[in-house]
Amino acid sequence: MEKHNQSIAETDGIRFGAIVPLIGGFAIGNAMAVGHKPNVLYTYSAFEENEKHLRAYWPDVPYINLDEVENPPVDRLDFVSTTCPCAGLSMLNYSKGKSGQSRGSDAAQNEWMYKSAKFILENVRPRVFFGENAPGLFGEMGQGVVERLFEIAQSYGYSMSLVKTSTEKHGIPQNRTRTF
Repeated sequence: MEKHNQSIAETDGIRFGAIVPLIGGFAIGNAMAVGHKPNVLYTYSAFEENEKHLRAYWPDVPYINLDEVENPPVDRLDFVSTTCPCAGLSMLNYSKGKSGQSRGSDAAQNEWMYKSAKFILENVRPRVFFGENAPGLFGEMGQGVVERLFEIAQSYGYSMSLVKTSTEKHGIPQNRTRTF
């Protein structure tokens, strides 16, 4: 018990946020790990409907729609997480975006990853920026996305790593492969 309390105390000064938190599982998991609510949630108009319940769950957490704010407030954050839509790299996606591509590196849905990465790395400059996406990001299908994200990361002085894993390796009795 002592060790558990000590580890929570060590997280008191950690400041974090999320961009495009969607249904909120990643942001809630981060809050559980750190021991407090996020300092800010960033999003875009396209995702507000998906995030209504998260706003109701954390009504006192600043929720900033980047489409509606000319100069969004930015504060020092240690880390920022994202759950940008993965439809462009999902094998379940059959809809065609503006690019005419339903999936793969050229799918229009991937633009949310680039836009979010640029905003966070240029303006917030956290120590760590990480996200969760479909398994396609790790393979040949996502090669173009990875290359572009790597270029964005480098242009702001960041490095980049990919990890592909499954929920079954982390205590959940389900095989759901994801890329982080």
